[in-house]
Amino acid sequence: LGQRVAPPALMAARVDPEAPPVLVSGRIRNLRPYPWWKDPGIMMARIRTFRELVAALADHPALSAWTLFDGVLENAPPDPPAAVYYLQALIAEIRDRAETMAIWLNPGPGLFLEIEKTQALAALTDGLRLAGLDEMNGLGAAPENPADEILGAAFLGAMAHWLMEKPIQVEAGGRLTEKPRDAEALGLAGTVLGRMGLAGWSWPCLTDPEPGSNRLWPYRPGDFFQAPGLLNEAGEPKPSRTKAFAEAANGASSANWLGFIDLSPDEFRWDPGVHLARLWDHFRETHSGD
Repeated sequence: LGQRVAPPALMAARVDPEAPPVLVSGRIRNLRPYPWWKDPGIMMARIRTFRELVAALADHPALSAWTLFDGVLENAPPDPPAAVYYLQALIAEIRDRAETMAIWLNPGPGLFLEIEKTQALAALTDGLRLAGLDEMNGLGAAPENPADEILGAAFLGAMAHWLMEKPIQVEAGGRLTEKPRDAEALGLAGTVLGRMGLAGWSWPCLTDPEPGSNRLWPYRPGDFFQAPGLLNEAGEPKPSRTKAFAEAANGASSANWLGFIDLSPDEFRWDPGVHLARLWDHFRETHSGD
């Protein structure tokens, strides 16, 4: 419901008015993350908890894959050796019960600024699943409409594939404005997304939130749980969303889907922030007529 929720052991003890709000032990408090990556006791406790989780869910028929490290690299960034060790431990717990289960990594949008760290982790998994892209980190202002957000997800997914050389899934639809929807623009954005050769695309909300539900959680207004869904309140598919998904599903991967990139990965690493914004402009120019 748009809340940051954490157990007490993962939060610093001192209240900080400038820290973001987090729900801890039933109370909203302003706390910063505790650097638990440097605490072997907490790390082992989390591995044991994950073991129990895997034991409970491994045989569930609805489970087809695991996504690990969902945003964890941004909330409390670890040293690379600690992150690799912890990820290897989590993967071992999954493999003990499901040898062929797909394992995805979600490092968050910051992966483009922490390329070496992400590569070390991505090498252990089957691919990357990029969620939380709605703020368009490194690309300037947040997208003004759904079509721009889908284009942004297509761009970042293509960039991640180019840098990590791994299958990429993307999520779009996390934070959309209430500006008028343009079904044609959404369809065109879906066409571009379908050409990117990505492994998949997901939408975070199935149905629209109930009217007035944003007043239930005033701490982070406008956040995830208020994102528009694929279905309206009556449970009927929205034509614009349906068109975007259909175009993405039917689009054949372009033979030159990385043609907007005009430098090498090594050159990109010299100044990823500058090159990411520049290539985003190039990407939009390349696909403006699609």
